[in-house]
Amino acid sequence: MTLHTAEIYPSIGGWTLSDNFPTLAASAASRANFANQCVDLIKDYNFDGIDIDWEYPGYATHSGTSQDKENFNQLIDEVREKLNVLSTQTGKYYGLTAALPCGPSHIANMDIPHVASVLDELLLMTYDFHGAWDPAT
Repeated sequence: MTLHTAEIYPSIGGWTLSDNFPTLAASAASRANFANQCVDLIKDYNFDGIDIDWEYPGYATHSGTSQDKENFNQLIDEVREKLNVLSTQTGKYYGLTAALPCGPSHIANMDIPHVASVLDELLLMTYDFHGAWDPAT
């Protein structure tokens, strides 16, 4: 029997904390600082990777901008780069995932081919398909 060990990733962001991402991702210095803090989090708590939960790039209600599509790419690129550096230091691979939207209007604000090339897993928020806005549950 093969034993599979679970991996644990902290999820950073979420519905109530996504308002900060547009400003953070718009600055090279802020992206680098964020990525360094992700590495520190992994080192401090022995996590196996990082999950980014930006709900949602380009979403005006959460301070979204038209630059969020490119800035999200740059943010995950920066985090991936820092995780790769950590991997060379420890010999362990650290994963990078993101909670991603399923609603067409939100997907339009993302560069899915690029995102898919950087992330290890794309975690789809399927609750975007149906919700309180539907006439029936």
